[in-house]
Amino acid sequence: MSALIISTLTACGGSGSGSDGSQSPIVNDDMTLAKGDGSGVILSVSEYGDIFTGKPFVLSYELTPTVESILSKDTRSFSVSARYGEVTDTNPLTGEPAPQGTLYYFMPETALENTPEFYHFQEEFTVNNGDSEASVYTLNVGTNTEHGDPLFTDQWNLKNLGQNPFEVDLPPVKGIDINVIPAWHLKDAQSNLISGKNVRICVYDDPVDIVHEDLKNKIHDPVNPKDYINKGLTLEDLEKEPLSYHGTAVAGIIGAEAGGKGVRGIAYESSIISYDSDGVEFDDLTDRENFDIINASLGVDDSSVYSPSIEMYDTTLFENGIPFIKAAGNEFGEADFEPARIYPTSCVEYEVNCQYNQTSSFNRARHVINVGAINSLGEKASYSSTGSYLWVSGFGGESGHEGIPEPDSSAATVTTLTSFDPKLYEDPDEFTPWRKDQTMYDLRKFYAQGMSGTSSATPTVTGVAALVKQAKPEITVPQLKYILAVTARNDKSPGWDSLAYSEVRDTVPEYDDEYVTFDYGWHAVGSSSALHDTLRFANYYGFGVVDAHKAVLKAQQCDEDQHCAKRSELPNDYFSSNEDPCSSEDGGFTVTCSLTELINAEDENPPESAMEIENVSLDVISLRYATSDNHYCSLAHSGNMIGIASANNLLQITIKSPDGTVSLVKPVYANWDFNGKKIQEHYSSDAAFLINSSDFYTEKVSATDTFTVEFMSGCPIDVSKLNEDFSIVVTGYEDSGS
Repeated sequence: MSALIISTLTACGGSGSGSDGSQSPIVNDDMTLAKGDGSGVILSVSEYGDIFTGKPFVLSYELTPTVESILSKDTRSFSVSARYGEVTDTNPLTGEPAPQGTLYYFMPETALENTPEFYHFQEEFTVNNGDSEASVYTLNVGTNTEHGDPLFTDQWNLKNLGQNPFEVDLPPVKGIDINVIPAWHLKDAQSNLISGKNVRICVYDDPVDIVHEDLKNKIHDPVNPKDYINKGLTLEDLEKEPLSYHGTAVAGIIGAEAGGKGVRGIAYESSIISYDSDGVEFDDLTDRENFDIINASLGVDDSSVYSPSIEMYDTTLFENGIPFIKAAGNEFGEADFEPARIYPTSCVEYEVNCQYNQTSSFNRARHVINVGAINSLGEKASYSSTGSYLWVSGFGGESGHEGIPEPDSSAATVTTLTSFDPKLYEDPDEFTPWRKDQTMYDLRKFYAQGMSGTSSATPTVTGVAALVKQAKPEITVPQLKYILAVTARNDKSPGWDSLAYSEVRDTVPEYDDEYVTFDYGWHAVGSSSALHDTLRFANYYGFGVVDAHKAVLKAQQCDEDQHCAKRSELPNDYFSSNEDPCSSEDGGFTVTCSLTELINAEDENPPESAMEIENVSLDVISLRYATSDNHYCSLAHSGNMIGIASANNLLQITIKSPDGTVSLVKPVYANWDFNGKKIQEHYSSDAAFLINSSDFYTEKVSATDTFTVEFMSGCPIDVSKLNEDFSIVVTGYEDSGS
């Protein structure tokens, strides 16, 4: 038979950008002869692909005896063209020729935008042997087919077309999504599509429902088993604690299976291992044999959880190349310390983060990737905690319809619920329009539309991290952090004006109505950084909102990027060594500290060249309040928690780098339950208590440069005590280059 001529018809019809993501009944996705039978070529599907990733469909063809004879005798060819996608006799992933009797059909990512309905449509194949009437075959493709993910249309965080099946008053804004579909069309070094393949994710959370229809094929067994690993979720668990589905919801956002059940995970071919956070031995979270990445959609908000061993585990994870991706917290509007009654509420009035989240050692760990949340409108989610410790933001959504018949703000996140019919326990979506649509009940009953919080945002970042790791399997934690930071969308990114916000300033009555900055807003990294013109930081968002496509591309180009390449090695820690760095001219209410003479933590030698900063931390183990005539200040000095709460509430801490960048590390009115006296009573003074800032990332600093730290306090600080152990820790790379 003569060589095949494969042609492709340019896509036509309406754009998918206007789709509202509405559902239609599941349709058969067999190839059907629509009209004409004169080509003598019979087409069928022998292997189903995926229009959202470019995974090719394998089409089989047969020739009728008459046509086969004509083509053989006349050495003429037949052609097959697709209306929207492309047909080829070469595998679009590997470049290998198709086996005899088969062709490939696939959907380029750019062509997908030009289909009449982005999520599902009917493809048309025209077959012509050049001699007689053409045949037209149809094939239903997309989310409404037997091989689709019917609830993918509701996942605005993956592809936001403005769909609103939730009937909220403020529907998702088109374009506010993770930009993952272009990433899925990329390939790794083995010509596999980017999907999270061979990446193992630890979900450190409530137990994951390991028999859920969209997760059961994704669960991997531990090399080193424990009774709290993959223990599963029972109906009794749900009846006892309705929120027990939390870990399952997190797992679905990361890795729900693609192809026919319900939703689709960002890293849909990654594997999941469930660690019950109530029973876990923290040592096991450093076990590289069981997983590659940890997702921790939880926090511990109590400074009494001060454990140098946790900080040691953080260092071990960092050195072992295991990213610890963690929820930053949901305390923007309220503090959830116990007992909450002792914490002032001025934060609500001034719209300042209510809880200072660098509390426990778990939250303060220097190498953790702390994740904030945005909503479907492209703005900081109402609850999302802010601070200098953030790294990037993911997609958390708002509360959506939360147990009431009326709309409540904007959309939440759609993900896996449990494998039990929600009628059997306390259904979180019972009263929502999304659940009450009876035509969709059976499709949606094992899924939820109400997941939100930084718990929801964190797995979106973890999913991206899994895609990045597939693209660069030997990636280090510093490289992953670099990639996430430099590819994140900020207030200057096209289409992301919604992220912009101004510096937050107001008067503080407790400081004689002096104007104080509560948040500096977006700002570029210092001028000494080679990334000054592109990299921006804000306490609301960290370096910005993750972009899956750009992150995977940057991972593939990492070795050609000098900043990424150098992070194949781990940075060194340097600390300031000048004595008595702090002084005050007003009895400790305003304290200025000049920190310099950086030396290596290992050998106490100064760096030989300028350093590129990875992280900056303050060791505040010696922070104390002095004696005072003020009642609350006296209580703070004595270690009384009511006094501590009042004093810490009015404390503000800023760091100014040698480059002039100012980082607001602890804002006034942000409640903090730090009790330095209590900590030092239980631990030796050489156990550092570090609070962190991501703000100075990639700036350059030399050993003799000076960082300036300013404390503004409503209660006098004991400056002599502070000088005993106060220092700055700069983590970075010695680099004499540009």
